[in-house]
Amino acid sequence: VVFLDRMSVLYLAPYIAPDLHLGAAEIGWLAAIAAIFWAMSAPVFGALSDRVGRKTVLVPMVVLLTVAAAASGLAHSFWQLMWLRALIGLAGGPCFTVIMALVEENSASRHRGRNIGIVVSAAAVIGLAVAPVVTTQVAAHFGWGDAFFVTAAPGIVLAILIGIFVK
Repeated sequence: VVFLDRMSVLYLAPYIAPDLHLGAAEIGWLAAIAAIFWAMSAPVFGALSDRVGRKTVLVPMVVLLTVAAAASGLAHSFWQLMWLRALIGLAGGPCFTVIMALVEENSASRHRGRNIGIVVSAAAVIGLAVAPVVTTQVAAHFGWGDAFFVTAAPGIVLAILIGIFVK
């Protein structure tokens, strides 16, 4: 779901660009800003989760990621979308980092590599295979803003499930 929210802007670029009058450089910045904030936040919040607990960091970051993803559908300018994409990067980096730590901590040593492989593969399947189909179909039929709302919905469910099941 993290990669679904992170990558959606790229798949929706052909729909967003005409409405917000964006060129190729602005689309590139929308992707880059998420990556930059991801890279900065992952080690910081990963370390914080070592101190205060995985769930304490993960649940708020999943919620922030989801809210920023949904709010992207309401953006009326490049700068609004840019700040929201920065928030998605800020929240997404710790999610992936903390999830990897949780998988490692909760997997028997003989299954650790397989379990991490499943998580990484799921990120690729959802973010790189499912996301382009879902987002573009929703955008084509209902508009690009609605596509962001659809991609954000699973994050709410996951935040609740993490809150209930992660110790």
